[in-house]
Amino acid sequence: MKSLIISICLLCIAVPGCHSSDPTEPPPFPAPATINGTWTFTQAGAFSMDLTLSQFRSHVTGDGVLTQLSNGSTNEADIGGSCSYPDVSLTIAIPGYESIILTGKILNQTTITGVLNQSGFSDFPITLTKVQ
Repeated sequence: MKSLIISICLLCIAVPGCHSSDPTEPPPFPAPATINGTWTFTQAGAFSMDLTLSQFRSHVTGDGVLTQLSNGSTNEADIGGSCSYPDVSLTIAIPGYESIILTGKILNQTTITGVLNQSGFSDFPITLTKVQ
């Protein structure tokens, strides 16, 4: 019986996760999320925005469609920017208009929250939802 207890104690010391050098240390932070995928936002009665984004390291590119809900007109956009978890900064360029700047933070794998500026926006709050 004594040898069984000693064997279990040695096993717990040898197996990672059973023994910690500092029991008050938090577990390692999970790998940062990327913003790859399709994201959407709708401002009731005003406009919707659908963005398809691709991230490589901190560089983000993509395209999007902004739709004016009152008349259904659409504008296509080119997107460029950066994402350094959790911070996101995107420039949404629509031909013929001043670029829209989105700055925000990744809240989780399916939510980015931030604000829009320029092109008629001034700290306009926005929450993008990932739709895949």
